[in-house]
Parts: sequence; C-alpha cells; structure tokens
Amino acid sequence: MASFPVDILMEIFLRLSARPLVRFRCVCKSWNSLLTSPFFIKVYLERSTKFHKFNLLKYDLDNFLRVQIHIPAKNELSDLNTSFIKDGEKFKLVGSCNGIACLSSFDKHPFESVKDENIALPQPSYHVSNLVGFGFNPLSGNPDDFSVVNTNIYFEQYPNYTSQVEVYSFRRNCWKQLGNIFPPSLTQHLGNQVIFKNFICWCPCFRLDHEIVTLLILFDVVQDDFQKMALPNIKK
Repeated sequence: MASFPVDILMEIFLRLSARPLVRFRCVCKSWNSLLTSPFFIKVYLERSTKFHKFNLLKYDLDNFLRVQIHIPAKNELSDLNTSFIKDGEKFKLVGSCNGIACLSSFDKHPFESVKDENIALPQPSYHVSNLVGFGFNPLSGNPDDFSVVNTNIYFEQYPNYTSQVEVYSFRRNCWKQLGNIFPPSLTQHLGNQVIFKNFICWCPCFRLDHEIVTLLILFDVVQDDFQKMALPNIKK
C-alpha cells in the first residue's frame, strides 16, 4: 500500500467520514503524514461543505426539543438520532460543525456528540451549564480536533461573579480546567453560537444606562481563551 499513488489515495480519503480517517493514520507514517497535512485538512473540509450539504432544524414540540436533518438535494427530512437520551430528559442542541452535532443534557448525563453514531463524553468536573460551546480547531492538522467548552458562573453578590471554565478536546480525550477566565461584566445569557474559523462566537445584548450594549464574545479553541469585542451601542 505504501506504493499506492498519492493522488488516488487522496481521492479515496476525501470521500470518507472523519472517524475512519483517524484510524487510518495508524496504518503507516506516510498515511499519517498525508491525513494530518494542512493541505489535506483544508481540501477535506471544503469538499465536505460542498458535496454534503444539509440543514439542521431545531424547534419545540409540546415543550420538547426536536432536531431534524433536511437534505435539500433529496428533499428528505429525518430525525437526528437521540435514542441515547432518556424519555422526558431535557437537552439542547449546542451547535454543529463539519457534520458533527453536539447535544448537552441538563441532568446527570455528559455531553453527547452525534453524527452517524453517538459518542458519550466523559463527565465534566462541574455540572453541565447553559453556557456551552462547540467548535473545531482547523489549525491542528487533526480532522477530529473538536472542542466543547463548559462555563459555570457563580454569583457572589450581583453583578459580581466568578467563573469556572473547562474545555474538552476530542484529540486529547479529556477535560482541561481553565479556571476563572470568563470575561467580566458580561451577561450569562449568550444566546446561539456561530463558528468562524477557530472561534466560537456569541453576540449577547443587555441594557446598561438606557443603552442596549452589544458585545461579540469569542472563544479561541487554539489558545483556549475568551476574547470580547465591543460593537456600537444602540440608543433607545
């Protein structure tokens, strides 16, 4: 297999899902070098986005969250597999990236990452909060380098608070505690997330001195750190 043409290998690998690609890195050094190269990762992600488009639909039905997958090319609608979640147990869709959807439970169960199979993550050190983020590190050279961020806020005397932030790395397969790094003077309701390159982005709004303050909150999955960016205020 070592003498197999590289261009043929590339075409085969580009058509596979991320999970077998991770296993194939152990076949030989040349395969590992090819599959972890920045060029292959870039082409793989671009091809996946172009040829495997689908829409992830989220809505409430009788006070229960429903998540479905819509494939425009086939005009098909199917349920996201949530059979691993107990009946009546509440959960939320954290986000999705590169064909992976991340769900979190509000009870005793850890996070779940869902694609064509279910992956239960180890229990975090702190309880599963409402401030959960899900992103991907495109700079590491690993097609499975996803991160889950769990942020717990502890109010001592409002509006003062401390935080405990921890991040789970799929590549390291463990939780890493980051400590009290959540930006100060921010609302604990960040809203829905958007993934941009190696950043998990939120855009919360809150009222301060008769003005609506809008901030861009970023979590860098490469540096494992938060950043914030002030946007023009909306006067009322």
